[in-house]
This record gives sequence, structure tokens and C-alpha cells, in this order.
Amino acid sequence: LPFLIAAMTLCTAASAQDASLVPSIREELAAATDDTVRSEALSRICYNLTRSAPDSALVAGEQALRIARRINNAKALGDADNNLGWLAAEQGQFARADSLLGIALGIFQKLGDPAYTSVPLSNMGWLAQKKGDSVNALKYFQESLRQSEAAQDSGSSAIILYSIGSTYRRSKEYASAEDYLRRSLALERALGRKGKEANCLTALANTFR
Repeated sequence: LPFLIAAMTLCTAASAQDASLVPSIREELAAATDDTVRSEALSRICYNLTRSAPDSALVAGEQALRIARRINNAKALGDADNNLGWLAAEQGQFARADSLLGIALGIFQKLGDPAYTSVPLSNMGWLAQKKGDSVNALKYFQESLRQSEAAQDSGSSAIILYSIGSTYRRSKEYASAEDYLRRSLALERALGRKGKEANCLTALANTFR
């Protein structure tokens, strides 16, 4: 599955969306007394409902964006654009997704935090993959990996390595696929994430099938 990281509300297609989290996030939203917290909560609702309730995700994402614009909070703006961009990608609205993810990337580049910048880059990789463009998918994933490594975020790096390995496998570049999947596997083992370790092992088995 594509990856969306959580750095506060920052999400990319890599972490699993979980609609069961939404009730507790709505409780946080109801209790919030600060617009930054409200925008972050709405962005998380948008992300976690992207597949299960896209119409509700759109409402939450647009509310997050309006609040972020009103308070002129760059991080919140980037989060909202990133999540709305991924929602558009999942809905097959590729031009809108390109635009929103590009806006999010520009915002995060100005903030100068590689942990933030890595996220829309990864999502742009998955968007390219959805369009059948493995060349640009690999370009975005590789840049996302560089940013994640610069941020010393091994959890995100492991997921991006898996994305790169899977992309190489689809392109039948099996030696490169094995390299990146094994690197992902090593990180997942070090992190103790058994489910993701199993995904790596399955992908490796499929590579040599």
C-alpha cells in the first residue's frame, strides 16, 4: 500500500489508513481550543477516511485547509494540501493531485524540514505509479528516501525502500528490487515491525518466483 507518514498530522501514502481512529480524533477536535490543533485533527480525519469515506474525507480536508489559510500556518497548509492531494490521487483526479502535492512540496521545502518534504515526494511517487510512470515514480521515491534519511527517520525510510523495491519488481529489474527490499527488511527487523517484515519477505519471495 502507498505510504503516508505521521509527523504530527503529516501523512503520506506509507502508513496505514485506519478509519477506526476517526471517533477519537473527532473527540480531540471537539475539545480543541486552538485553530492549529483543529486543522491538524481535520487533516488526520481526511487521511484516515480517504478510502472508506472519501466524501467525508474531502469535507474534513477542505475544512483543515480553510483554517490553515485563516491562521496562515505553513505546516498546517502543507498537511492539508498533501492529504487532499492524496485523496485526489485515490479518486483518479490526477491533475488535481499533481497540483495539490506540488503545493505541499513547495511549502515544506520552504520550511526546510526533510521529514516534512519526504512525505509529498513519496506520495508523488505513488501518483506516478498510478499513472503507469515507473521512471518518475522511482525519481520521486529516491528523493523521498534521501530526505527521510537526512531526517534520520528509519521508520519512514524502511517504507520508502519497500516502495522502491516494489517499483523495481514491477519493472522486472529484479536485482535492484532485491537490494531495496532487503534493505527495507533489515530496517523493519531492527524496528520490530513484524507485519511489515512479513510484507518484505513476501515481496522478496514474489521477486524470485
